[in-house]
Amino acid sequence: MDNVFIGSGTRILYGVRIGSNVIVGSGSLVNKDVPDNSVVAGVPARRICSFDEYLAKATAYSEDFRQRYGISRLHGVSDALAQQLYADFCAAKEKSE
Repeated sequence: MDNVFIGSGTRILYGVRIGSNVIVGSGSLVNKDVPDNSVVAGVPARRICSFDEYLAKATAYSEDFRQRYGISRLHGVSDALAQQLYADFCAAKEKSE
């Protein structure tokens, strides 16, 4: 389906359906259908969390990391410029959807 990430070394058995907005962890064995909006991993693959929960955790971690260490130290870009670039990116993404 759409918007699926499959980690390296993953084995997906024949006839298994993977839904939209799914992340499959590396080295997993997918032997059953994976529902939409899921994050799965393991042997056999099991649901870890929803796609939305994963995005919320990743966003929170990213924001926490940026606040602790500052994006300017990581990329040579001022925080103000980074925030403007991100705002522009989000606006362009909303227009395309």
